[in-house]
Amino acid sequence: MMWTNKTSKIGTTFIIFLLSFSVFGQESLENKKKDYTLSYPDFIDKLATQNLGYAAEQYNISIAEAEIEAAKIFPDPELSFTAYDNQERRMKMGYGFEAELEWDLELGGKRKARKKLALAERELAEMELIEYFKELRKSATIEFLKALRNRMHYDIEKKSYDRMRELSIQDSIRHKEGKISKSRANQSKLEVLAKYNHLQEVADDCRASLLNIKSLISSYKHDTVYTPTGDLKDFNRVFNLEELIESAKNNRTDVLITRHQLEISDNKVALEKAERVMDLGLSIGVENNSFAKNIIGPTPGHTAVFAGVSVPLQFSNNKDAGLKTAQFEKEQSILRHRQLTLNLEKEITEAYNDYITKQKQVKLIESSIDEAERIFEEEVENYLKDKTSLLEVLNAERTYSRIQNQYIHTLLKYAIALVDLESLAGIWDIDF
Repeated sequence: MMWTNKTSKIGTTFIIFLLSFSVFGQESLENKKKDYTLSYPDFIDKLATQNLGYAAEQYNISIAEAEIEAAKIFPDPELSFTAYDNQERRMKMGYGFEAELEWDLELGGKRKARKKLALAERELAEMELIEYFKELRKSATIEFLKALRNRMHYDIEKKSYDRMRELSIQDSIRHKEGKISKSRANQSKLEVLAKYNHLQEVADDCRASLLNIKSLISSYKHDTVYTPTGDLKDFNRVFNLEELIESAKNNRTDVLITRHQLEISDNKVALEKAERVMDLGLSIGVENNSFAKNIIGPTPGHTAVFAGVSVPLQFSNNKDAGLKTAQFEKEQSILRHRQLTLNLEKEITEAYNDYITKQKQVKLIESSIDEAERIFEEEVENYLKDKTSLLEVLNAERTYSRIQNQYIHTLLKYAIALVDLESLAGIWDIDF
């Protein structure tokens, strides 16, 4: 009798635990923080305005604009003053002073070449910023998709847990009524505990994905939690492979960057050639000597004005290392552009085939979900009528859950395949 009471208490405690989880399990996932739903378009808007890495990259534009202003600068003139004593105290030769203004006149179009190179580098900085955001948008979109998948995974496992919990409760009631054995009721309880532990692991993955989303769009720490919303099923597209390849050649930013680097290489070569042209040094000055009272040769005070031109002896032009470096960099840019163009068709073809494969896999799994659910419901009905064993119910439930999980994981791979394909093709119409 004592054993029966003890068993009854354990069963009652277990039922209370099962009922309480339905209330507190969801709260453990959603916490008591400020929870906001976040659609994909809003997520991208926040990414563009609140991501710290992207904000830091934007300073490259300001730096490039400052370099343009620096390239416009003319050489500064140099003003010098000199005062001297012609031994006035000893020989009475008087005092004197000299003032001179010097300025280097750049020849060969150096300033124009510097300015043209700086303008081209600013355009490059703008392209690189666009490419940075596209890569950021791509990786952030994948994180957003993973968060949606993890939420769907949690919902599936929660429903699976609820199904087994309801079955365990019914087994406990049937055991009290003497319809089934105690070991049979305990077995279903153990299955529920296993489901509960797995559900906690899935909930941890879901929380981790929410933190990843928050880190991408939050500029400071706070208690706000963003819950992504969207549908992983909205990724069907119809593509033409040749059109994708042509679009990539014309629209991919990395292709445009390598093409623009050819222009920058030409500008560097032009600047190096301009630097080899000698500059002229222009000078103008005035010299004044005071009256010399020397007994042997008294000299009246006088002022002299002079102007001059200096020509540098550019022996360094015999070594054209700078010009050769610029020419080698140009050849290097040409080869990199060719290599990227050659790889482009291969990458897009592989991504296109992967997308078509994932599309077929999604359709195949979709057709089996309803059948797996029907089989599971039949097994539960037969189990409650004592026509089948708990093992067959568990097998049917696991098959149903496994197919559902395979479906959402395949949906994620399908969506990522579309993201990869459109990124490689230089197009973007992702919205869900």
